[in-house]
Amino acid sequence: MAFVRLPNELVHRVAEFLPPPDINSLRRTSTRFAALFSVGIVNITCEQKDRDWCIKLVRFYARKGNVAIVRRILQRAAETIQYRKDPTVLEGFVRDERDENPFLTLYKAGIKINAMYGPFNEQPIHWAVEHGRLEVLRVLLADPEIDVNCMTSYGYPPLVLAVTNQQEGAVRMLLEDPRVAGIMGGSRKEGAIHLAAAEGNVNIVKMLLNDPRYKNFRGLDNNGSPLLHASAKRGHSKVVKILLEHGRVDINQKDIWGSTPFGLAFFYRNADVITLLLKDPRVEVRAHDSDIDYRESPNIGESLLHHAARDGDCAVKVTRALLEDDKGRFNINQLDYQGRTPLHLASFNGGVNLMKLLVWKSQVDVNVVDCRGQTALHVACK
Repeated sequence: MAFVRLPNELVHRVAEFLPPPDINSLRRTSTRFAALFSVGIVNITCEQKDRDWCIKLVRFYARKGNVAIVRRILQRAAETIQYRKDPTVLEGFVRDERDENPFLTLYKAGIKINAMYGPFNEQPIHWAVEHGRLEVLRVLLADPEIDVNCMTSYGYPPLVLAVTNQQEGAVRMLLEDPRVAGIMGGSRKEGAIHLAAAEGNVNIVKMLLNDPRYKNFRGLDNNGSPLLHASAKRGHSKVVKILLEHGRVDINQKDIWGSTPFGLAFFYRNADVITLLLKDPRVEVRAHDSDIDYRESPNIGESLLHHAARDGDCAVKVTRALLEDDKGRFNINQLDYQGRTPLHLASFNGGVNLMKLLVWKSQVDVNVVDCRGQTALHVACK
């Protein structure tokens, strides 16, 4: 310590008995003592077991890229920081959008990348894919000890987490790794491709469809629904189109409730999906309601047009999709059990725009009389 002379040496000695905030103030006042005070503040902070200051020091030196000091703090203050029990300490470095170097410094300092952190048993790779930190993910995947299929406590591996958060770059990087395996999501049954279809992410769906590891397209998700159902239910017409063009999806497969993709698309009034499915020659036009019959003969019960007409103007798009069916499978003059046509129901529910569509855009018979002797005009005038 030859270069340290009085009174500076006295200041340095006094600093050994000061709390971390005061030492930090002294460090800022003299760049000449920066190195000495840095060591001192690390030693004293670790000895005093001040958790907040230990975490501050880790963050400060990690951002500086000082691997040696970060390693020293982690070794001496592991019990104080408790980063294994409190995952927010490390997670904050992963999701920091300003800079990825702090986490890389921690990685070089020896943090355990396969250790499970927090109540959800998450690992750094889970945080990396969840927040789209591609540089962190690239470093982790390059580590031969990394478990690329590790599960969280809620049953999600990294690939499924990347899909649910729509991180296309992370999905692409994971699929390029031959160690990534398995379609399903662990204890939960949602496969990555099921979740991508449900989210409506076209690019991710394409990536998964083209991956040779994904072959079972008839599997069910956690709700008992096949692949096509997930996108048909939510109205993701672009995804439905891709799945239909792919050819390996069963367009008429039923879920555990007996619903087909077409039935779900109609139930949730997704007109664009209905149009796509009706144009596919493989589709069987049946829904999940046991009291609906879709044969062309009249006087046999309610059709989809009857059900749509009950919604009034809300069902204009759906009704148009049914009327534009190339095969003409929906009879506009079909009668229900009370002898009513869809026009009767539209008139009863006050659907003016729907009535215009039925009268002007179809071959509807406006003079049909129901079991009460009423035409659609009589119903509308009431």
